[in-house]
Amino acid sequence: MPRSTAARLPLALALALGGCAHVVRPSSDPPRVVVVTLDGASAEVVGRALAAGWMPNLARLKGRGVWPQHSVTNFPSKTAAGHAALWTGAMSDVNGIAGNKVLSLPLHARTLLDVEDGFASTALLAEPLWVTAARAGKRALVLQGTHVTPLATYEPGGRFGGPFGGSLTLLDGYAGVLAKDAVHRDASAWRPAHGWNEAPPGATPLEQRLEVAGRPWWALAFDDPTDPVAGYDSLALAPHKAAQWVVLKPGAWSAPIRVEGARGAGWLRFHLFDLAPDLASWRLYNTGVSAPASNHTEAPGMWYGPDSPFVPQGPGRIWSQGLLGPTLFEGGDGQAETRYVTIVRHILGGARLRLERLMARRDWDLAVCYLPYPDEALHHWYGGLAPEARDMPGRLTGNREALATARLADVLRAVDDTLGPLAASPDTVVALASDHGMAPTPWAFHPNTVLRKAGLLKLTSRGKVDLAHTRALYTSTDGGYVLINHVGHKGGVVALRDVPGVLARVEAALTAERDAAGRPIVTRLIRRDGEEARALGIGGPRAGDLYVDLRPGYLFEDEVAAPRVVTALKPGRAGHVFDPRRPDMHAFMVLAGPGLGAGVELPPVTNADLAPTVARLMRIPAPAHATGKVIPGALVAGE
Repeated sequence: MPRSTAARLPLALALALGGCAHVVRPSSDPPRVVVVTLDGASAEVVGRALAAGWMPNLARLKGRGVWPQHSVTNFPSKTAAGHAALWTGAMSDVNGIAGNKVLSLPLHARTLLDVEDGFASTALLAEPLWVTAARAGKRALVLQGTHVTPLATYEPGGRFGGPFGGSLTLLDGYAGVLAKDAVHRDASAWRPAHGWNEAPPGATPLEQRLEVAGRPWWALAFDDPTDPVAGYDSLALAPHKAAQWVVLKPGAWSAPIRVEGARGAGWLRFHLFDLAPDLASWRLYNTGVSAPASNHTEAPGMWYGPDSPFVPQGPGRIWSQGLLGPTLFEGGDGQAETRYVTIVRHILGGARLRLERLMARRDWDLAVCYLPYPDEALHHWYGGLAPEARDMPGRLTGNREALATARLADVLRAVDDTLGPLAASPDTVVALASDHGMAPTPWAFHPNTVLRKAGLLKLTSRGKVDLAHTRALYTSTDGGYVLINHVGHKGGVVALRDVPGVLARVEAALTAERDAAGRPIVTRLIRRDGEEARALGIGGPRAGDLYVDLRPGYLFEDEVAAPRVVTALKPGRAGHVFDPRRPDMHAFMVLAGPGLGAGVELPPVTNADLAPTVARLMRIPAPAHATGKVIPGALVAGE
């Protein structure tokens, strides 16, 4: 689709559903299954992208598969919790993942301030699908996923330990980060070059020292006599002046460069965005570096080699800091967003190569691959584009809206291009799913400020939580819930008989808060011991005592010392954590391949239904702790 056409397409186009049903008959052997998750790909966003024609590969998969209208995920609607439900077939009351951070256990030995990583395998209390498959003798491969490391969890003696006889291969790039990405653009640091072991071509080359992946590098700008550009048109890069150069022209990526670190070796690439002929401005980017962790020493080199290295960070941080140029929300001309897309395409290009390699091999029965997009782009831009944000602060208009829409379309096209190898493999079951939705959030709501005003939360003179005098807290788990500091927690001060009374005070304080129009900011309260909570999968040792939902436009902030109840967030921001029944929190799911119906729309499901459905297709038991069900109407007769 031409750029001008994409820019004019309204993002609010409705999801086109329907189609005639037909079936693909299963073979006598169970099919292999690849599960791919798209972080943050809400049902609303995906539906609009499909209607706009931005995701043709996903449309192909949908056309020959089954798709629930949407999927209801965990409360909170967060990445770690949503994925834990997809992997285990159970919600957080069983799998223990009640947020991106979770309470440390056991509660009697930990305070409300003790939290741990909700993405860690050690936090997971329910068996994931890849363990189920390996125990059943299937060859399971996790190219990337949440809850993979620490790897000891899957070793003999670990909670989900084998032995698996070599049938389980795990990789996690986020566990092996060696360095963050960076942008280099200091035009005042150029100095006459000296000390190089070979004279660069052209006259008066200039140099400056850089820090790349925590180590010194040198940049050498020169005028290439074979290049018709007058002035400085080339950049040489080297870790020291006697080393072999990497030469870049504006708009080019370097070859992969090996970087050694304490956790192993990874690969880095440079991209030269700009180089002014007079060096008055320039912009060089380097990727982050990771040495992926694995339970098989040869696996990182096979799947994350120099042609498709694991890139541990997206460009969202440097984009938001203005390092790619002024953003559209700051009055920029769209160049920052174009540069952002260039980096995203590079990251997802490596993922596509891995999926191509995966689909060409026959030595696996179950493969799992997590993709970090479109979540990051939506977090930064969606609040300026979403139809529901039309009357909210930060909403883009006119040409800036058109530019941002076109660049978001580019991100979604890059995601879709990554799925190309899957759309071309009709003999494989492809299960695509997302973890949560996305909502515009121009305002931050500070529940701990409300609790302080109500006398339920006390701070020390240093602005820290004073547990000895605190009755309730919105914890740093940012799980959409308030905890009562009762005696079941270490340091708790509220007697169990007094918990209902404290909860009532918390509820009264929260519901009293109003926005500028006099409307309540808190729109729903759910106690953990009620029927509504049980229906949502709320419970277990890490659950909150009172779950809170907010009026659209607001996002929780867990600061304990914020002076105001409501503050402004950066223009364009969007977030997720809310009641998963809200349409903007709905996740998407598509399944296609042998044993599944084709062209069939289904009623809504839950994220916990994916793993039991995949297990049935593979003819293995459902994960040991699964509470979800095989999706009704998804499978053809006989499956």
